Amino acid sequence: MKSNTLDSGFHNPPHHRKHLIENASRYISKMNKLLVLMNIQLSTVLPDITGRPGIRVIEAILFGRARGQSFGRIDQYPGKGKS
Repeated sequence: MKSNTLDSGFHNPPHHRKHLIENASRYISKMNKLLVLMNIQLSTVLPDITGRPGIRVIEAILFGRARGQSFGRIDQYPGKGKS
């Protein structure tokens, strides 16, 4: 009987975890390279583009809310903080 490729990683959880981490690292690297090609060099400002501020900046760019100076407080979620 043929083994399903989706099930093969779950028989060895440490191997599956390592595979997920390697894939995540690969895609993060690709994202950084694509941003640089678009002349968006977030890595010079943010040490980790997958952290909350990095994700917020990328979302702002994708949804058209990005204007040069508007990223000063991007890491704060609307409605959060002191009341």
